[in-house]
Formats: sequence, C-alpha cells, structure tokens
Amino acid sequence: GDIRPTLMLFSAMVALVLLIASANVAGLLLVRATARTREMAVRSALGAGTGRLVAQVLTEAVLLSVLGAGLGLVLATWATAALSSTPALAALPATPRVFDGTVLTFTILLALVTALVFGIVPALRGARVNLAETLKQAGGRTTTAIGLRGTLVGAEVALATVLLLGAGLTARSLWRLQGETLGFDPHQVTVADVTFPSADTGAAKVTAAERLVEAVRAAPGISATGLAFGLPFTRYSNGGFLIEGRTDETIARPNAAWRAASSGLFQTLGIPVRGGRDFTPGDRGQPPVAIVNQSAARAFWPGGTPIGARIALPGYDDATYAAYRGGGNEWFTIVGVVADTRDIALGTPPGPTIYLSLDQRPEDRSLALAVRSGLAPAALRHSLTQILTAFDPDAPVRLRSMDDLIAATAASPRLRALLIGLFALLAATLAAIGIYGVSAYSTAQHTREIGVRMALGASPRRAVTTVLRPISLYVGGGLVVGLGAGIVGTGLIRRFLYGVHPADWPTFAAVALILGGLAMIATYLPARRATKGDPIIVLRAE
Repeated sequence: GDIRPTLMLFSAMVALVLLIASANVAGLLLVRATARTREMAVRSALGAGTGRLVAQVLTEAVLLSVLGAGLGLVLATWATAALSSTPALAALPATPRVFDGTVLTFTILLALVTALVFGIVPALRGARVNLAETLKQAGGRTTTAIGLRGTLVGAEVALATVLLLGAGLTARSLWRLQGETLGFDPHQVTVADVTFPSADTGAAKVTAAERLVEAVRAAPGISATGLAFGLPFTRYSNGGFLIEGRTDETIARPNAAWRAASSGLFQTLGIPVRGGRDFTPGDRGQPPVAIVNQSAARAFWPGGTPIGARIALPGYDDATYAAYRGGGNEWFTIVGVVADTRDIALGTPPGPTIYLSLDQRPEDRSLALAVRSGLAPAALRHSLTQILTAFDPDAPVRLRSMDDLIAATAASPRLRALLIGLFALLAATLAAIGIYGVSAYSTAQHTREIGVRMALGASPRRAVTTVLRPISLYVGGGLVVGLGAGIVGTGLIRRFLYGVHPADWPTFAAVALILGGLAMIATYLPARRATKGDPIIVLRAE
C-alpha cells in the first residue's frame, strides 16, 4: 500500500550506501595492493601464478565482507527492534525478523557479491607486477599515479551528494509540513472517546451527551468543551449532497466531507466563525441546521453567500436515505460559515466540509469529547478519568492530546526524514574516510618530493598543494557529477516532498558546502602532518 514507495526508497538508499562502502574498501585495498607490490613480486618470482595471487587478495576481501555482514546482522537485530515500535512500521502486516532463512541467505549472497565488487580490481592490480622493475626499486618503495583510487573517491563523493540532497530536501519538507497553518489551535486540547451505552433512543443520546458536557464544563480548570463525530485528524464521512433549487446536473450533487459537532466545539478547537452563527443549545428541537466551511462556500456558492441556503444529505444516515428514496428530502438550513481547517492529514489542503448539529441529531457511533484546559496534563487526566468513569464505569478511558493526534499523521514523513538523514550521514562519513585515506597515502608516497620542494625553499602549503591538487580535482568532479545526478534523482522523490521543489537551490548549495568542507578537512589533516617533518631528516631517511 502506501508503505511500498517508502520501502523502495529506503532500498535504493541502502544500495547507494553499500556502493559507497564498496568503493571505499576498494580504494583501501588498492592502496594495500600498491604497498604490497614488492611482496607480490617476490611471491611471483618464487613461482606463484597469477591465479594464486588473485585468490589470496580475494580471500582477504571475502573475509572482510563476511565479518562486516556478521556485524551488520547484529546491528540490524537491534535496529529492527527499535524501528518496529514506530507507528509507521507498526502497520506492517508482519514483524520483520533478521534471523530468517530468506534474510540470512540474502545477506550471505550479498556479502560474497560485495567482496567480488570491491576485491576483484585490487586483486587483478596486485597480481600484475613487473618483476624486474619492482625488485630493482630500493626498499620496495613505489610511487604510482592516483588514477583509479581518485576515480573511486570521486564516485563516493557523487553518491554521497545524492544522498545528502535527498536528506536535505526531506528535512526541509518535514519542516514545512510541521509549520503549516492548521486553521485551529490544537494546543491545550485533550480528546477522549465516549459512548452512550444506556441511551437507546435519539432523544436519550442527546440528553446523555448534554449531561456529560455539563459535567466536564463544571470541573475546575476547564475553559471549553464540545462533542464531535469526526474531529480534525480523525475519522470522517463524505459523500454527495443536494442544494435546493439546483437543476444543473454538473453541480446538483456536489461532494463534501460530513462532520457532526455540538455547540461549543468550534470555541474549544479555536475555529473562527467567519459568517452567520455557531450551533447553540437552542437548536435542539428546531428545524435542522448546518454549517459549512469557507472551501464549501467558495466552491458551491461562488460570489454569493451560503447562509440561508438549504441542503440535503441523502446518504448521511438511514433516515435521510429513506426520505430520499421516498421522493422527499430532509433539508438542512445553513446558518454559519467557519474557517477552513487542515483536518485530514498534514500536507492535505482543506476541502469542502459540512457540519451538522449533534444537539439535533445524535450519532449512533462513538463520539469524541474535546476539552480545552490550562491544567497540568496529570491533573487534567485525573479529573477527566473520574468524570468519564462515573459516566460509564465499564468503558475504558482513552485520553489523547490534539497535538499527539496531529503528530501521528506526520509519523511516516518524520521516520522517512530520520532514516534518510542517517543514510546521508553514513555516506558523508564514508566519503570523508575515503578522501582522507587517499590523501594520506598520496602524501606518504610523495614524502621525498615534499621534502625536496621544502628544502629548495617552497612553503609547506605550496609543496603539499602540488601533491594534493589531483585529489581535489577528483573530489570536485565527483561533487559536480553528484549535483547533476541529484537534479534527476531528487525528482524521483517528488511524491515525498511537501512545499519544496526537487531542485531547491538552497539545499543544493548547502550540500556543496558541507561536502566541500569535509573534503577540505580530510585533505588538510594528512597534509598538515606531512609539513611538520624536517626536510633534512626526510631526505636523509630516503
């Protein structure tokens, strides 16, 4: 269902992180293979064939991969237990298990494939040695071009850029989502589910509801209260309705959400009345009335006012449907217009909504009691629990804050932003490690060159810059490629974004600065260490 696209997104990000890790280890193995060139030459001179040398390096790669996979299974067990308790994953039909036959088989195959991915090139590179040239070099020291290692670093930077862009866009989207205007004030509002088990008639339900509301209002610290079927961010009904006097088929059966509210509910939730009036206790026993929101007023009465118009809802309940089937309709007179509210989910714009009076038509289903109070949560919970228990001793008391109801609708975006952020952080860390590793190795390879340059009068900064310039070019190229790929890749997550364009330039600029800063730090540390040595001592050692 709705979870599938998110899981597909996470799977793609896991693959990107795995590619970055593979490129990282491949770069480290290339460094190791270069450092072991003399060892491989000696083995080859003693009779080891190319296959034997390749098998040795691949065996080390498989060992690394299997150890990593084993540690990954342990971490995954902990992570799955932690994530399964979140609302977004609690909806899955089955609890994910790490130590499952399918999962373990997949992990073993993935470990072997990964070992081949990051191990085959270093193995082949290490097995190709020139015996005469290698054995002639003093002390086994070799100096090689950055070449493939720089390409791997550039690939890491490009992939990390894509992940950081995704994390930045989802974080900005979540910030926009949680900061949008709701149209009502959810703070200090507590909600309880209530039923009326002893009331078997409509009049009895109205009386029971009135007694409950009066009891809550009389409690100390309660500023407002009201009943509703379909509070914002909870359930609701919807369907077509009729407007008296409309004959045009295109507008004769408009569609809207239906909610039921008692007098005092709009005050409790802080929903402003924009025109006409609110429901009042005096509506009880009078001809049925209704209130619409501003979206309904604009959509169905453009350029005019809906107040005084009459509507019918044939599918609202059995009585109205029976009247409609019998050739008659129960007409509701619109007496007020209230402000639009975001009441389905964060990110969903307000739509046409019709409110009916609970004081006139009690609901057979359970209702929600909304209470506004400045009391401390513990004191309010104790007071409401006593009132609701006295009202119905057999009904369980379930109290929730309106803020929690709203936050629950953002659980999936919040979890998505958190996990994407963790993936991006891991990717950036791996990229920084890769840049540092290649920089440190390249600096170590050129220790003599740096010493000569400094001995001849070059400043430490200039001597090291000459050596590290190729690395900077690969990093810059990877950043450019990553930003270009991000323009395409972030378009694929458009459905997960709210209020943010996939090509949001502040996010792109921030990612470029972050990765550029990490690259500068990762190259500066080994360079600084290389310039601290005395060039005379370096040259004497050489």
